[in-house]
Amino acid sequence: MESLIRRLKGWEGILLLMLIVVLAYNVTQVPNFLTINNQINLFQLGIEKAIVILVMAFVIISGEIDLSVASMMGLAAAVVAAMWESGFPMWLGILVALGVGAGFGLMNGFFIAKLGINSLAVTLAGYVGFRGLARLLVQDRSVGDFPEWFNHLGQKGLIGPVTFSILVYAIGAVAAAVILHKTGFGRRTYVIGSSAPVARFSGVPVAQTRMIIFLASGLVSALAGVLMAARLGGCGQARRKDSNSTSSRWCCWAGSASSAGWAPWSECCSPPTSSSTCATG
Repeated sequence: MESLIRRLKGWEGILLLMLIVVLAYNVTQVPNFLTINNQINLFQLGIEKAIVILVMAFVIISGEIDLSVASMMGLAAAVVAAMWESGFPMWLGILVALGVGAGFGLMNGFFIAKLGINSLAVTLAGYVGFRGLARLLVQDRSVGDFPEWFNHLGQKGLIGPVTFSILVYAIGAVAAAVILHKTGFGRRTYVIGSSAPVARFSGVPVAQTRMIIFLASGLVSALAGVLMAARLGGCGQARRKDSNSTSSRWCCWAGSASSAGWAPWSECCSPPTSSSTCATG
């Protein structure tokens, strides 16, 4: 109880107050705001970023930051679009996109965990590089006409109005909570974030844990990019640019929180309120 009161007196209490004010305004001023369909629609608009935030919680709690997740989302979407345009089956494009995400995530982890380069510098380079690769793949074209089953992953409800993307987020949120709070890996993540040197001298595999976290960051970001392409029904330059912009602002906010000593678990449970403004073709 004392811990809860102490938190409410800090920044978390301010955020809670702001949330209550915003919700109260929307409920009183926007018709049908609390209807299930409207809430699911609002949730769906930012669902890809919400999925990325699940893994970003691990990155931040471990004392690092990953600014490349937005560009990885765009790169994964571009890989899927480019392979589909070249005549490859969609399922193969999805697997390659996920592999690209995992590979580049592991590369980030290697530079950070093994070579000791600051994660801000490494992932900022990834932010620029992945965005450039996406531009090379799709250039200024708008690629669409994806298979109907693929578009349904981000557009059609599987359980009532709940889409596949929302189900992925729900399962991921539960899994992230269990891993962080109930497993040794989660405890190691917290210990490393508190003090990496102390964790290292205590026998915690710091480098291995960080590499796994960044591998997961790349993989989950790629998955979010694939789902974004499915929701929007295509991939183009405007889409990648807007996705990079909005997602990066969230990552930079999270980085500021981390540098200020925050480790907000709320980020692992709540989607961002801003929506992607990406548009097809």
